[in-house]
Amino acid sequence: MRLSRVSEVVVPIQHDERVHSILILRGALSPRKRELVLGICKVISDVVRCVLARDLNAASAKANKDSQRQSAKMQALGLIAGEIAHDFNNLLTVMMGNCDLVRSLLPEDSAESSMIGEVSEAVDRAGVLTKRILSFSRKCGSDPKVIHASEQIRRLSGMLQMIAGRQVEFDTKLGDYVYPILLDPVEFEQILINLTANARDAMEGKGTISIATSNVRLSPRDVRDHKGAYPGEYLLIQFEDNGCGMDARTKSQVFEPFFTTKKEEQGTGIGLMTVHGIVNRARGLIRLESQVGAGTRFSIYLPRQSDGIAPSSLQKNVAPKRKSTERILVVEDDSVLRRLLTRILEVHGFRVTAFAEGRDALTAFKEAPEEFDLVLSDIMMPGMSGFEVAEQVREIVPGVQVILMTGFGDILESSEAASANVPILTKPFTSTSLLHTIFTTLDGESEDSSSPTPSEQNISHPEVIGT
Repeated sequence: MRLSRVSEVVVPIQHDERVHSILILRGALSPRKRELVLGICKVISDVVRCVLARDLNAASAKANKDSQRQSAKMQALGLIAGEIAHDFNNLLTVMMGNCDLVRSLLPEDSAESSMIGEVSEAVDRAGVLTKRILSFSRKCGSDPKVIHASEQIRRLSGMLQMIAGRQVEFDTKLGDYVYPILLDPVEFEQILINLTANARDAMEGKGTISIATSNVRLSPRDVRDHKGAYPGEYLLIQFEDNGCGMDARTKSQVFEPFFTTKKEEQGTGIGLMTVHGIVNRARGLIRLESQVGAGTRFSIYLPRQSDGIAPSSLQKNVAPKRKSTERILVVEDDSVLRRLLTRILEVHGFRVTAFAEGRDALTAFKEAPEEFDLVLSDIMMPGMSGFEVAEQVREIVPGVQVILMTGFGDILESSEAASANVPILTKPFTSTSLLHTIFTTLDGESEDSSSPTPSEQNISHPEVIGT
């Protein structure tokens, strides 16, 4: 064969929507050999396609299996966490109530009253912890409030110092006139706690943490890559440490669930994921700057709340002074909590009839509906739920007042809660919150912000200037 006589053509072969090309040497192959070569190419093409498809299917199956395993793990953890937190909320409500009762019997300036106050504060802290557990398990509805970030950070400084350790210094530059924001105070606390713990570990317990707050305005370009965020005015919280820093790989994965560079006994990999989730739900954004050996800075932008005024000081609940003689029907399956509720209400003059089950309470109500001015019932009970109790007593007496209690905050956002249209107390609650809710309900007043009704839970995000 003389190469000078060879010319080339490209012959396309259509097969399963794939076009394969083969170089045919015109004049070098006979038609029969040409067909044989094309047939071989087709076989090779089919084999390659099958191998590629098999590998792709195997990779996809593995990814799906990993995703299902992770989802099952999260579901199981959430279920366990939710059940534990629910039981703790009942116990904490008992502790809070008894602390309030004992303190009311002691002189305000006595050492015993001060000690009981410290116990009460510790119980409050435990309540925050259980709410964080419920938040993780998605059994706790968010309760956004207008808050002043600088003041909240100052209030939490002692706790943050305990988390960081004595060898860590805090350098704060907190603006007094920063924009108010709309966020659940517990979630705001979660952000600070998780960032502090992360910084402490990065500095190995020794170094400096800087926290600063200021007002900024974000342009459309600033928020274009952040879903849910809009241009406008934002509160900026900058949280910085001088720890070991992060490499590029760590920075790209730091917000992923269960990703951690710490030892197994030191970290779970959900702290920064939680921070990221809270900020996203608030329609804010978070930026990370870090270099190995040069420390890390988290910049958190939260939209300005235009409506309402941020509190200038943190106010303590004041127990109602009023006494009453109304009769209350209490329905609570936890015996210890049932006795406490009875004790608190009787101390304040109420006449109480208490039952462990909804059906027994409903029977008593049917026998003498005119005897009861208010029904106070837990929601999650065996046999008959609190929603069913509320519905059936109102069928008997449409105007009877009902208050429900729950340790599962997500119930606040359910359709049953919306249709029940009653105040709902979330556990743990203090005796002050209980009495205030009862008095305002009996008097026909609006519910206090500390115990929001279902309709008050549906707080939309504020309109941001510049959208």
